[in-house]
Amino acid sequence: MEEVVQYLEMKNHYYEKFYTVTQKFLDQIARNDWTNLDFFVDSRERILNIIRSFDAKIAHVVERAKSSVNPEVADKNVVKKVLDERKKLGDKILELDLQLISAIDDYKNETIRELKKTVETQQQIDAFEKNTPTPKTTSRVGKA
Repeated sequence: MEEVVQYLEMKNHYYEKFYTVTQKFLDQIARNDWTNLDFFVDSRERILNIIRSFDAKIAHVVERAKSSVNPEVADKNVVKKVLDERKKLGDKILELDLQLISAIDDYKNETIRELKKTVETQQQIDAFEKNTPTPKTTSRVGKA
């Protein structure tokens, strides 16, 4: 059971890293700096893969221990405490991800508005150019 608790604590550590990476990126995009988007996505994916690896390790330990050990009440309390902490981290991460989705949506909408303005401006320029008479060139050939 001690091994499971260690893995759960490590998972929580990586959930904290996940939260920190997300918070830093949110701070960055609040300054309208989207330059590290690929790094952000890759970092989160790596952290999730590490968390999944701990899930596999926990499943393996639990499966191995099913037949041999009956966990004590103290062990169950420690596991509950670690899982409660993970729940809090999950809620904090969810809140940040909702903020991130909102920021991405705002950025997308702003980009769409700017593109519409650009198209409208280009259409106005095209219309102006169509209606503006072009200077006619006169030929001087044959005049003395």
